[in-house]
Amino acid sequence: MMSATSFTHKGTTHESMTQSLNSSNHEHDTRGNHASAEAIVGSNVTAADKQQHLQSSIQLEPTKRSKTWGERLFDITTYGGFALVGNEVTATAIVKQKDKSNFIGKAYRTCDRFFRGLGNEGELPYFHERFTKISFAILGGFVMVPFVKMLEDNKGRLVRYADKILYGDKAKTDQEIVKKHEEMDNAPNQTWGSLGKGRVLTVAAAYAVDSTVNWNDGLSARLLKGTRFEKHASLEHMSDIAANRVYKHLTSIRNNTPKAPPIQKESLELLFGLGTLSATLTVLFYASSKIFAKKHEEKLERRSQGLPSTVGNTLRDDVANEATTATAPTNANEAPSAKVTGITREATLSQAQAELAASH
Repeated sequence: MMSATSFTHKGTTHESMTQSLNSSNHEHDTRGNHASAEAIVGSNVTAADKQQHLQSSIQLEPTKRSKTWGERLFDITTYGGFALVGNEVTATAIVKQKDKSNFIGKAYRTCDRFFRGLGNEGELPYFHERFTKISFAILGGFVMVPFVKMLEDNKGRLVRYADKILYGDKAKTDQEIVKKHEEMDNAPNQTWGSLGKGRVLTVAAAYAVDSTVNWNDGLSARLLKGTRFEKHASLEHMSDIAANRVYKHLTSIRNNTPKAPPIQKESLELLFGLGTLSATLTVLFYASSKIFAKKHEEKLERRSQGLPSTVGNTLRDDVANEATTATAPTNANEAPSAKVTGITREATLSQAQAELAASH
C-alpha cells in the first residue's frame, strides 16, 4: 500500500510535469514563425486585421498607378479604337443586315418574330420593338474581343515601342519611365476569362442602360415627357439631334460636290445611336475586365502561397490552414508547427496522467 508521503511526492511530480509541459507550450507559441495556437482559437479577428494579413501576403497592383504616354496611347487604341470604334462599325454593319437575304438577315428576322410574339401588342414594348436590335448590336463587341486579347498579349512590346518613339533614348535610361514599365509588367494580365466576364457583364448592362436612359421610349423618356428636360430625356434622342446636324452639314457639302456618294440619313442616325450606347458600355467593359483580371491574379497569388481561394475567410482560417498543413521539422533548430507540437504535448501529458493513475 502506498504511503501518504509517497502519494504526495507523486502528485508533486505530476504537477511539476504539467507545469513543465505548459511552460514548453508557452515558449513554443512565442517562437512560432506563423501564428500561435492562441491566435487560432483566440478572440474574433477584425476586418482590418484580415486586410492587413492579406496585403502582407499578396502583392497587389495599386488602385492607381502612373502610366507612360505609350501605355495611355495603347489603352486609347485598344479600348477606344477596337473596343469602341471597331465595335460600333461591326454592330452597325450587323444590324443593317436585317432586311438582307443572308444568314444574319434571316436570323435577325427570326428572332424579331419570336420576341414580337411574346405577349399581346403593347404589353412588352421593349421586346417587341427593341430587344432584337440591341441583341444583334451587342455581337459587335464579342467580335472585337480576340483583337483586344491579341493586343493585351503584346502590350509590353507595343508600349515600349511607342515610348521609344515618344521619349527617344530616355525610354530605356530614365528611371521613372523604367519604373512605370516594371509596374506595367507586374500589373494583372487580361485573360480570356476576364475579357469574357467583362463582355457578359456589359451585355447585361446594355439592356439595362438601353431600356432606362438610352431608348427614346425608355424609362427616363417617359418620366421626363412634357417637361423642359424632354429634349435631353434619352441618349438616343440627343444622338438623333447630333446626327441630323451632321447630316445637314454633309448634305450641304455634297451639293457642291457632284461626284460625292449619297448620304443615308437612316444609317447616320443608326451609327450615332449605337455609338452613344457603345461609348457608355465600353467604359464599363474596360473597368470590369480589369477588375476581373485583378481578381484572377489575386486568386492565383493566394493559391501559390497556400492561402484560401476566397477573401471572405477570416484571418483565423488563414492561420489554421498554415498550421494544419505545416510539415515536420527538418532539423533541430526548426520549430515544429503549432498543431503538431500541441498533439505531442497532449499525448505526453496523457501518458504521465495514465502512469500516475496506474501507480496509484
